[in-house]
Amino acid sequence: MKLLESKYYPNRGFSIVILKHNGKTYIGKAFYNIEEDKNPPSSFFGQRLAEKRAMIEYWKERKNTNKIKQEALESLQKDLINTIPEELRKQEGAQLILKKIQQHSTYYWKEKQSCWEKYDTIKRDIKENLKTREQLFNKVKKT
Repeated sequence: MKLLESKYYPNRGFSIVILKHNGKTYIGKAFYNIEEDKNPPSSFFGQRLAEKRAMIEYWKERKNTNKIKQEALESLQKDLINTIPEELRKQEGAQLILKKIQQHSTYYWKEKQSCWEKYDTIKRDIKENLKTREQLFNKVKKT
C-alpha cells in the first residue's frame, strides 16, 4: 500500500487521503461538521479518519473480489457434479478435481471473512476514535 496524497484544507475542515495498491486507487475523506462538532478541527485527526476510510474501501473491494471468486468456484463445482455422470465422478481424477475446487472455494470464503473482519474493525475503530476525542475535549473543558 502506497500513500499517494494526504491533504488537509483548514478553511473547509476537509481531509483527503489517497492510497494506491496494485494499480488501484483508494480514496478516504473526512469532513469537519461545524453544526455537530463542538471541538476544534484537527488536521491530524481528519487525516487519520480519511486514511482509515481509504483502507475501508480497500478491504471492501478485497471482500467483494473474494466473494465473486468463491461463488464462481461453487457454481463450477455444482455444474460439474450435475453434468458429469456418476460413474465418472467416482473416478480418482474427478474426485481430485472436485476436492481441489472445494479447497479453493473454502480458501476464498475464509479470505472474504478475513477482509470483512478487517473492514468491520476499522469501522469500529473510527467510532471509538470519535467517541474518545469527544471525551477528551469534554475533560479539557471541565478543567
